[in-house]
Amino acid sequence: MDDALVSTDGLPQDLTANGPVAIDNFTLTRRLGAGAMGEVYLGSESITGRGIALKLINRRINADDVSVRRFLREIEVMAQLVHPHVALYAGHGVWHGKPYLAMEHVDGPDLSTFLRGGARIPEEAALFLIIQVAEGLEYASQRTGLVHRDVKPGNIILDLAGQAAICAATRAKVIDFGLAKFQEIADFDDIHFGNNRTGAVRDTTDQASAGQVVGTPAYMPPEQVRGDKEITFSADIYSLGATLFHLITGRVPFDGRTPALVMVAHLQDPTPDPTQFAPEMRSATRDLILRAMAKDVQHRHRTWDQFISAARAALTLVQQGPTRRITRKPSDPISDKQVRIRAPEETSRIVKQALGDAKPGQMSGSDALSQLLAKRLSGHVAPPKDSPSGPGTARWGRKPG
Repeated sequence: MDDALVSTDGLPQDLTANGPVAIDNFTLTRRLGAGAMGEVYLGSESITGRGIALKLINRRINADDVSVRRFLREIEVMAQLVHPHVALYAGHGVWHGKPYLAMEHVDGPDLSTFLRGGARIPEEAALFLIIQVAEGLEYASQRTGLVHRDVKPGNIILDLAGQAAICAATRAKVIDFGLAKFQEIADFDDIHFGNNRTGAVRDTTDQASAGQVVGTPAYMPPEQVRGDKEITFSADIYSLGATLFHLITGRVPFDGRTPALVMVAHLQDPTPDPTQFAPEMRSATRDLILRAMAKDVQHRHRTWDQFISAARAALTLVQQGPTRRITRKPSDPISDKQVRIRAPEETSRIVKQALGDAKPGQMSGSDALSQLLAKRLSGHVAPPKDSPSGPGTARWGRKPG
């Protein structure tokens, strides 16, 4: 072992302290973080030039250590995940006897950046992003049986597509599968890697999974608080529901002076009604959050598809809601345009009234009834092309400076 590569605090010395370093097909330019288990570096792939983040196991850890075996298993699984909403695998190898994993580096902020100081994200934008994250987690679960176990705003990176704000072109990507668990392997436990910069709780033993508590307290489902051995995708649904709660209300579901108090609240206290903190929230979004955060796993959404369908329905209702504001690019001559979209209950009233006025021969699919409805619904404006349902530059939140 080369002890010169270990600093006085026991952490690995920065490999890039004296300039870029080449590891196989990757060139490392800057260290992003370091912890007891290893380091994370920013770099690029030599052939393609694409940006990568490379995780390297600490040189001081024995090759036979259980953590190394877990890391190798993570590499094996991550190599199978190819999805637009999961940070992509870029390569792996062994450098000086220590394994590394290179992943796509997303050049953008994480969602927690938009929540500083109690800031909130508009309901429409929050649902738009949460659906993407859910699709990535659903894919990972179906493909490998993976349970992330640390879903939170800080583990959702945003590709803003060159814009300064969240817009319809924004793409969310799930990162940091360092606490992931694979359902099909009963004795495969927690993967621990990198700098614990997010306040996540990580166990420090190599014992079996039963009784261990891992995750981030603010978003942790009751079954993780208890240290249950059987952790399924439903745990990620709970954490994603807690994340959505935070995005829209600007606060976490449960707060406390210590992580332990927060975890006890997740375990025992009723989930707060998010409309207490965001009165304008639609009932469909409220129901989505409360069901996702049910204490009993059996009362949550039974599948990822069920959660995603409910989230899409909630997003549709938001897009159809009363007047909402769309801020266009500064270069666009039309600024802060008000788009009026009838609320669902108003549309329903007009449709019922039109049906009541229809003559007996006018069935629901007839041209005459269609014309009657069109007249009664005059003033209805379809969602603009730059809404989340289509491409464009509608913006919901500017990245804090």
